[in-house]
Formats: sequence, C-alpha cells, structure tokens
Amino acid sequence: VRLGQLKRFYALSQEGRCELETVSTRGAPLKLRQAAGRFIMWALPCLVLLLLLSSSFFIWKIEIEGNEKVSDTEILNALEECGVYIGSYHPSFVNEDIRREVLMKIPELKWVSVCVFGSRAEIIVRERTDIPKVFDKSEPVHIVASYPGLIEQARVLYGHGLVSKGQTVAKGDMLISGIVPSSHDKLKITHARGEVYARTWHEISALTPMKYQAKEPCGGEKRRWALKIGARRINFYGSSGISGAMCDNIISEYKLGAEGLFVLPVSLIRETTQPYELKEAELSEQAARLELESALNTELERRMGEDGELISQNISFSRSSDYMVATLIAECRQNIAAERPVAAAELEKARQENSALEEDKTE
Repeated sequence: VRLGQLKRFYALSQEGRCELETVSTRGAPLKLRQAAGRFIMWALPCLVLLLLLSSSFFIWKIEIEGNEKVSDTEILNALEECGVYIGSYHPSFVNEDIRREVLMKIPELKWVSVCVFGSRAEIIVRERTDIPKVFDKSEPVHIVASYPGLIEQARVLYGHGLVSKGQTVAKGDMLISGIVPSSHDKLKITHARGEVYARTWHEISALTPMKYQAKEPCGGEKRRWALKIGARRINFYGSSGISGAMCDNIISEYKLGAEGLFVLPVSLIRETTQPYELKEAELSEQAARLELESALNTELERRMGEDGELISQNISFSRSSDYMVATLIAECRQNIAAERPVAAAELEKARQENSALEEDKTE
C-alpha cells in the first residue's frame, strides 16, 4: 500500500471491524527522512563533492612534451619559480608572464605553452635549433684519410686533390690539400672540401666474461605503505631505512582519480624491499655470442658512418673457460675524408716555397 493511501485503509478497516497493523515500510522518501536525521549520511557526500570541485582549481599533475635536450627536471624547476607546481592554484596563472619568465630562465627554449585541463597542466615546449656552422672558405683545412683503404672515387669541391682511383692510402694520409699551388698566381689557402670513397677493411675484437654475479632472492620480502597528500607524505611504518645492504627497493605509486578526467592530490605508495644474495652464474654460449655480435656491429656502424656500405663480413668466436672472444672482419665502402687544420709550420713552409718560386720566375 502506498503511504498516501494508508489513512484510507485504516478507515476501511474500522468500518469492516478489522485491525490493520503496519508490518514494514520501505521506499526512497522514508530513506531520505531517515538520512535527514543523520548528519554524516548527507554531509559526507556533499563534502566529497565539494572537495572534487575545489581540487579541479589546483594542479595535481604536470606533463611536459616537446623537449629533447632540456631535461624535465630543469623545466619543472623553472616552472616552480614561476608559480607552476603541484598544488598551485591555476586560475591565478598568467600564461604570458609564465612563458616570458621560463624563456628567460632557459635560453635553450624558444617557445613555451601552458594548457590546463582540470587538475592537469600540459606544458608544451619547443627547443632552439643550433645555428649551423658557417663554412669559411678561407680557413686553412686539409682533408686526410680517417681509415686506410683503396680509393674508388674522389670528388674535390675545394682544395688540391692528391689521390686518384686505384691508389692505396694509410690512415692520416692527405687526400685533399688546403694549400693550392699556382704557377702563375699567388699561393691560395682554402678550406679543403670533398668526398673520397674507398674500400676499407676493419678488424674488430670484443671480449665478454662467461661468469658473472647474479642476484638471487633469499626471502624475507617486506612491504611498507605510505599515503601522499599533496606534497606531504604520511608513512605507515616506523623506520624509513633499508633493512639490508643488499636488497632491491621497488616503489609503486597509485594515484586516486579518473584517468583523463581528473587526478586527486592523494596517492597510495607501496615500497617493496626484496633482499638478495650474489651468486656466481655462467652466461650461456648463445647469449654471449649475441652480446658480442651486437657490440661488434655497433662499433662497425660507428666506423662506417651514415653513408657507409657493408660489402661483406665474417665473425669468428673462440672460448676459454672464463671468457669468449669474437673477431669481426668486414669489407666496406665508405667516405674516409676527415678534416684536419693546417699547421702553422706547413703554412709558413708553403709560403716560403711559393716566394722562392716567384723569385726564380722573376729572374
């Protein structure tokens, strides 16, 4: 029976000389009446809602995008000095002032943007590009061989070419001279420039130990919990020190909030301490081969450069009881041209020879 019809049923029961007894009542109106007398039942949801609304006016998460050379820590320190930090009141932000101050503190940045989404601040930065080095044609520079090889092609842009196809050169031999002689003009000093491609042969060796110290858990894992509210941390344990000298400490932080919507300034922190012992272990032969092969290929790529071409290679392995050695022999085609400044003594000698040649011609 609905509560609004209860009086009518009582009246009918009296007319029919029956006794009507209320066994139980239920429904939303009754629950609301009961909650009205219990302060905590309606005050707590209102308080939580108020906290959610008020927390959206504060920054509880900062994300940085676009930086490669400048570290996040450096940007965060500059932002903190400008008033942007965890727990700051974002309606007071003046983006133009923040951008100007951050750019003054970090000259490596050329552009900064501060975007606020609820309690999350997104910092987008753009770094300054390095000014390219201006090619100074008058700078005295030689081109020498960075590796020994057999010349296949030489293209001279500036300077006096000294090598031709089919010629062999050793490391450090001059390929293009920055001192250009002339039989009918003054000595010309220039910044030699060009490309010299040659077939090169590289022999690279690498070594790795077969035995190493491995970590082995020895039991006694411990967990500690802490609550972080804003910048304040509340530890639920007595001592904050590490229990042993040899142990791994793993920290996991669980933030409260809805991902992509809002983040509360409250997080639960779990610290797991796992003791371990160091025991001697042996590296498998397959793992050792892969490790050595990767190291050799990385070194070969560094030597060849971006424009190098691998023609053939062979890797041989040898093993003793404690070590494994790998040797790579590779044939490549690469640009071996490398710049070397002209020494002052070379310049002086070339000028003297040129002056003597001019005097002989005059006589």
